Amino acid sequence: MSSFEENSKQLTEFILQLNYSFMTTEKWGAPPDVDFNFREVNVLFYLGCTGPSIMREISDRLGVAVSTLTGIIDRMVQKELVYRERHDEDRRIVKVGLTEKGKAIHDWHIASHSQVSREMLVSLSDSEQQAVLTLMKKITEYLSTKASTLIVEKHED
Repeated sequence: MSSFEENSKQLTEFILQLNYSFMTTEKWGAPPDVDFNFREVNVLFYLGCTGPSIMREISDRLGVAVSTLTGIIDRMVQKELVYRERHDEDRRIVKVGLTEKGKAIHDWHIASHSQVSREMLVSLSDSEQQAVLTLMKKITEYLSTKASTLIVEKHED
């Protein structure tokens, strides 16, 4: 196995461990009345970060068909996590945004993620913290340019 492949495998293991740390933190203090699935969480995070968006934007970013997203949004509307509104001039355009309940859950998730982030950084010196942040910024910027390609490659498997 090449050094690159070994590094890739090790990075994957670290990412999985970090993901587990975030999930574990959330389980210990989940907000009451929360019952949603993985896809609904993705929509919640997307809308929490971008604000109200049209259905096509959400489906493109999350890599799901609009018809699939419609069912997800229907369930989220019933749970009072999102609202749906039609465009005044073109009724085919549907905008979706977070309700107050959806915003509160999003804010709770961000706070729990921040708790894990603080725990990660506390073990590092100032210069190590800056190195981690610089590298994470570089990685996220690169991946944000590749996001649509990664989704397409995933569906081609």
